[in-house]
Amino acid sequence: MKPSFRTVTLTLIAMVAIVGLAAGGLAQEEQAHFDGTLLSVDVTTQTIVVEAENQTRTTFAYDSETEVAGDETVQGLAAEAGTRIRVMYDEPEGDALPMARQISVLEE
Repeated sequence: MKPSFRTVTLTLIAMVAIVGLAAGGLAQEEQAHFDGTLLSVDVTTQTIVVEAENQTRTTFAYDSETEVAGDETVQGLAAEAGTRIRVMYDEPEGDALPMARQISVLEE
């Protein structure tokens, strides 16, 4: 038996709604971030150290895929020690460091 036009239409509408809700849920997932003062950049170990206002220091790993706002590179930030930055990062697994995915300079 062939499905009716109405059944096919309702099925398609339901599928579009489910996909839309799923995509919306993924888009709302906020990436972790850390705001603070850049203390150091170590190009040998590919890490940066950032200190929050409450003096909590966090070390982040970075790699070639880490984006820096503007024309800057992570290595170029070494000259910017003391600058307030925001690090968007992936939560670490196990004993790994959090991985910096995007770094931007914050306005004072």
